Amino acid sequence: MKKLFALLLTLTMIAGCFGLAAAEEDHKPAGGSYEYTLREDGTAVITKYTGEEENVVVPGELDGHIVAGIGRSAFIANKSMTGLEIPGSVKTIGEQAFCQCLGLKKATLQPGVEEIGEDAFYFCTALEEISLPEGLRAIGDDAFLNCKALQYVSLPMSIAEIGVNPFRACDNLAGIGLPEDHPVFAFEDGALLNRNSHLLIVRLRTSEAAEYTVPDGITTIGAYCFSGNKALVKVELPESVTAIGDNAFLWCSALEEISLPDGMEVIGDSTFQLCKSLKEVRLPAGLKIIGSSAFDSCEQLEKVTFPETVQEIGKFAFHNCIGLKELSLPSGLAVLDEHAFADCDSLEKVTIPGSVQNIGSGVFNLCKNLEEAVLEEGVETIGNMVFAFCSSLKKVTIPASVKAIGQDAFHAVKDAAFIVEPGSYAEQYCAENNLIFTSPQ
Repeated sequence: MKKLFALLLTLTMIAGCFGLAAAEEDHKPAGGSYEYTLREDGTAVITKYTGEEENVVVPGELDGHIVAGIGRSAFIANKSMTGLEIPGSVKTIGEQAFCQCLGLKKATLQPGVEEIGEDAFYFCTALEEISLPEGLRAIGDDAFLNCKALQYVSLPMSIAEIGVNPFRACDNLAGIGLPEDHPVFAFEDGALLNRNSHLLIVRLRTSEAAEYTVPDGITTIGAYCFSGNKALVKVELPESVTAIGDNAFLWCSALEEISLPDGMEVIGDSTFQLCKSLKEVRLPAGLKIIGSSAFDSCEQLEKVTFPETVQEIGKFAFHNCIGLKELSLPSGLAVLDEHAFADCDSLEKVTIPGSVQNIGSGVFNLCKNLEEAVLEEGVETIGNMVFAFCSSLKKVTIPASVKAIGQDAFHAVKDAAFIVEPGSYAEQYCAENNLIFTSPQ
């Protein structure tokens, strides 16, 4: 499963480079290796590089026009470049400008460069060294994603904006340099923080400590902040934390314990996906939304305690939690989205509160040991394949409030007895589909 996930992640990264490449514009050939467009102020933006040099020195001028920008995907997938120098005339480096330049080992940005765009050096797996100049103001989301050879980065005093974890999947990054008196950012205990927004941006994967305590005052754990950290076993969150970003703990395969402070309202998409060692979770009081795939494939998760405040459980939220044995859904739950508990092999009984009017497709699909399902009065629709392949199902209670049952909702359910109200839609459904049914006693 790990190899499959890694392969899919790699393919996604490569597809991202090519699939998001900009559509062709009116390029103007410079009579050499560069094509460019002109801005209204007469400065040039490089849109394509066709050369084969190993050490590329980007020119400061093309045909008498100052080069002020490197456009989106301009150097994408260049195979020959090992060294790169960008002049100070260039103010902006566009999205995916150097994406998948697999041979690039060293990049020097001269003073004058102000902005590095999203995914700019995405998948430059050989990049070992990059010089970021004073004057650099902003680094975009995932700017250095999957730069696995990068070991150290020094950020200048001028840096003011850092996007979503720009150092995600930089497996060998051991340190981030910052001036001690930087007014916005700090690097402490292997983690990069934004003091102004009280945001934890990233904790480096090279941090080998099994336990980590998030500093007091942090309010937000950023997207992908801890993703892929294989050493992390326990995380303590302070009471100040109110939000956890998408994928924040994705694939933290050793994580066994995490404290979630009361007051959090949302757990984002894929927040704890593939945390295969997580065994028990107490969701915080006040929580309203559990995002899509939030706990997907947490294979050792045995128990989840839901507060009554939870209103929505997203798609695939607890999919493939094969160890999940107990499930008590809150009485105020409104949305139970598709495949939320599919492939939960250890579940034996579920009760769906009447506050859930529509049960999403495949919610309990392939729960092979599920023996009893109770749907309370108020449920109106059972979606497609909700209980399909629940081969151990013996007893199903369906209230009179149910008005629609989707295609293959009970596919391959052979021996279950259905408890239905006389004259109800459920009774008619059972009769038409040759299912065993009886009235409640």
